[in-house]
Amino acid sequence: MAFGKPKTKTSPIGIDFGADTVKLLQIIPGDPSQLVALASSTIPDEARQDANLRMAFLSEAVPTMLRRQSFRGRRVVLSIPSFQAMVHNVVVPETVPEDLDAVVRMALQDRLDLDPDRMILRNFPGAAVMRDGEKHREVIVFGARRSVATRYADLANRLKLEVMGMHGEGPCLLKAFGYMDSARAAEDRGRAVVYIDLGAASTKLIVAQNGSMVLAKTIHAGGDTFTRRLAGEQSIAFEEARLARLATDPATVVTQTAPAKCDITECLIDELRMTVRHYEARYPEQPIEKLIFVGGEANRRELVTELARSVRLAAQLGDPFARLSRASGSAGPLAIDLAEPQPGWAVPLGLCLSEEAA
Repeated sequence: MAFGKPKTKTSPIGIDFGADTVKLLQIIPGDPSQLVALASSTIPDEARQDANLRMAFLSEAVPTMLRRQSFRGRRVVLSIPSFQAMVHNVVVPETVPEDLDAVVRMALQDRLDLDPDRMILRNFPGAAVMRDGEKHREVIVFGARRSVATRYADLANRLKLEVMGMHGEGPCLLKAFGYMDSARAAEDRGRAVVYIDLGAASTKLIVAQNGSMVLAKTIHAGGDTFTRRLAGEQSIAFEEARLARLATDPATVVTQTAPAKCDITECLIDELRMTVRHYEARYPEQPIEKLIFVGGEANRRELVTELARSVRLAAQLGDPFARLSRASGSAGPLAIDLAEPQPGWAVPLGLCLSEEAA
């Protein structure tokens, strides 16, 4: 019989390949979880526009971060960036579960002219609906080209990392805030929340009931959209415009022409309103309780206020690290302040909490 303290198991290292920043995170899962190590590096402008330059940057940045921080082991879980992925809601005839994948693949091929064999697809069954007197099922489909996923997997292999899984950003958001959904389910509120991930290249909307995703949408507008508009309006470089935005709010930083501010913000408002209406039509007896803002742009208070006001819902800044403590034995200063909300770290935490499977 063996005696002694059991070895604490750390999570795989979550690597979030964001459009603005690549983030690495490792935790010891638990209630609450404990932080082992984290690191981040900003993607330079030239690497945002060129896929080859992006991979070259990541090839140098990731091993540097791993070397400088106290990460444990070589196991990793990777994200598929939302700007290189798709999310689509399709309505298909109600079928037995084993037939669902085939029906969804056929629907995508017919409606979007996609070759499903060249895609990695993940299906999340949503609401039951009636069409022409027959039962149908709304299905949320996350997908990415196999060639895109292969490039990130190959990058990890070249760095001698063991890939345990690869996940879309949307499901990771739900994993990061699972404790909130568990509490909501225990109280039997019968309400939903909308997670709004304000990223650099895109904005993601995820509507969830007690931790289960029922609607999802990606809007191809985000922080970089505001930055490029500012750079064009003021005839300055992208990086200069980005640094200027760090000190102010994206909804007000473009001041030379009013439409420059409105067309981006109004696009986000319109998409949010459509998503809320879509949800209310499907679930009239389970109202939306609030909006939870996450992502690197979630600290832009005026933009968040405008979005919440547009749908007359309460808003909350999501902090995935709210219940996180620092693991004993972890050394060195942190690049972030755990006493402050960290909405930009939701996807990395979700990766660490995801199943170790592709």
